[in-house]
Amino acid sequence: MAKEIIKEELSSDTKDSMGNPVGYSHKRSHVPDGRGKPFPSFKAGENRLKDNISERRKKENKKI
Repeated sequence: MAKEIIKEELSSDTKDSMGNPVGYSHKRSHVPDGRGKPFPSFKAGENRLKDNISERRKKENKKI
C-alpha cells in the first residue's frame, strides 16, 4: 500500500534565477573587510561610528 517516494534529480545544467548552479548562492556567508574578520570590524574599545557622532556633536556645541 505504501508508495515509494522518488526524489527527482536536477540536471547539472540547472541554474537559479541569478545564473548560479543550484545549491550555490551568489552571496557570501559574510562580508570580509580585508582583515580576515567578519564585517563589521570593531576593535576592542573602539566604535568609529559612535566616536564620529560624538566628535561631530562636540564641534556643533562649540559653534553655538
